[in-house]
This record gives sequence, C-alpha cells and structure tokens, in this order.
Amino acid sequence: MTAPLLVHATAISIGATGLLIVGPAGCGKSTLALALLATARRLGHQSALVGDDQVLVSQANGGILAQAPPNLFGMIEIRGSGIGQVPAVRQAMMHLAIAPILVKASNRIPEGGARHQLAAGLELPLLTIDRLVTDPFAVLEAMIPDFPDHAAVRQF
Repeated sequence: MTAPLLVHATAISIGATGLLIVGPAGCGKSTLALALLATARRLGHQSALVGDDQVLVSQANGGILAQAPPNLFGMIEIRGSGIGQVPAVRQAMMHLAIAPILVKASNRIPEGGARHQLAAGLELPLLTIDRLVTDPFAVLEAMIPDFPDHAAVRQF
C-alpha cells in the first residue's frame, strides 16, 4: 500500500462500485453524491459516503483505496444549507472517476478512453455526467454494466 495522498474529490460507494467524483470547487461534486446516494437507498442498494471534498487515496491490492480524513467522517456539504450527516464508511475501493460537467455542443459526446490521473501510477477510468441531468443514477446504470452490483467498469 502506498502512502495516502490528499485529493480534492468526493468518494462514495454504491453496491460493489466505488465512485470518485472529481472536478473544481463548485462544480457539483457533493450534490451529485447526495443524489446518487439517495437514489441508491430508495432502490434498496447499499450505499455510503466515504469522504466529501477531501479524500485520502492510496494504491492497495492493485487498486485505489479511498478514505475520509477522520475529522470529516460522515459529513457532506449541502450548498446553501450547511453541513449534513449521511451514512458513511471509513474506506472503499474506487473503480471509476466521475466529473460533473456543463454539456455544450462541443462536449456532448466525449472522446473515449478518458482517464483521471490522481498521481503518478494512480488513475481511474473517467466518465463525465451532465451536472444538470435529473437522474444521474440512471446514467450510471446505462453506462456501467451490472451497476451497482458489479465493480467491473469499462473504459469510456
């Protein structure tokens, strides 16, 4: 296992799939995480926050392990409302990076094979999601085979 690296991201676990939501401040990482977690719970899937805004990532067992800094465990920023509490786990393996974006004509269909580089040797397949989409869970179901019960994520 490598030494943990602090990254600006939100990590969640839904079923067997770990999702690292990445992007600049204000792009909707926490809002996307809340929407995905709420839908997963309504549909009966096990789901939990790993960490919001700051996540420790390291290489472990051939994959990427995400952990919340201890002082932020279970807390998530709800823009305009404050800091909320949600069900959380201390750590989870990550399988996919997701970037919320504003879709325009030029980026409507992204190029395939995108990857998100966290650090040298630490990268994940990258999926972009329109930050205005009303059902991001449905997007993941359409893009990831057997989501959320199987962690195998194809290249996008």
